[in-house]
Amino acid sequence: MTARPSSPLLRDTARIALRMERPDAGVRFLRAVDETVRNLLEHPELGRQRPDVKPGLHSWRVEGFSNWLIFYRIKGPQLRLVRLLHGARDLPRAVQRH
Repeated sequence: MTARPSSPLLRDTARIALRMERPDAGVRFLRAVDETVRNLLEHPELGRQRPDVKPGLHSWRVEGFSNWLIFYRIKGPQLRLVRLLHGARDLPRAVQRH
């Protein structure tokens, strides 16, 4: 399985890491996102299905940053990474925009 990140997910990830209070927290966040994606590549069914957000979408918490969720779709041999969002957001609205 291969990962295919969307442009919105890449922007989300960079924006979140840059806004962390301390630079080392941003670096830890980027590493955690990378680790989470690697885990999802090995076990894509880990995430829960999210029909409440958008049909066919799954989400999984970023390791060590449990308020942040990676939204993704499983398309054959690809893990399509859609967005990286804070769990307290209006998730259906945020995902619909992209």
